[in-house]
Amino acid sequence: MKKLFLVIIWGLIMSSYIDSERLFNSTLTEAVEALDPLFSKYKMNVSGGGGYIGYDIGHIALSVNVYKQVTVDEARRIYVEILDAIVERINKDKKLRPYLREYPMTYRLVDLSLSFVDEKTHYPPKEYVYYMYKYDVLFFRGYDVVKNNFVDLHREDFSETLKILEKEKEGQK
Repeated sequence: MKKLFLVIIWGLIMSSYIDSERLFNSTLTEAVEALDPLFSKYKMNVSGGGGYIGYDIGHIALSVNVYKQVTVDEARRIYVEILDAIVERINKDKKLRPYLREYPMTYRLVDLSLSFVDEKTHYPPKEYVYYMYKYDVLFFRGYDVVKNNFVDLHREDFSETLKILEKEKEGQK
């Protein structure tokens, strides 16, 4: 009887693991596929992914390399464009929606990091953005090859990032 009980428990554990794994893979697949239109706009690739995905989708983490030298202003636009694509795609997916810890998913639940890589030297000149990531603050970092370390170029509250981009849009109308 003990053996039967252990087999049943093992089966339940494995089935929940398999469901979690499927949810994890489905979520990351959707996030990457959201970037399809941007792959032709920017030369880029996804270099990593993960998140807090078990029985539900808490956070999505994605690392992307963009092969371009960019200023802070251009990096900001690209970052939010990629973030928008991911959030929009995840929110539209009716299969994932029941598993979202928060619906609609917001920017806050996507941990996105971008590396702006020079194709020849890997590191762009230090006055250009090399790496950026977001918590509640968006960090823009360059890389000093001589000193072999990161250089803080700029940081701003993410709410400020969105305001800046909104003003840019209004100025283009």
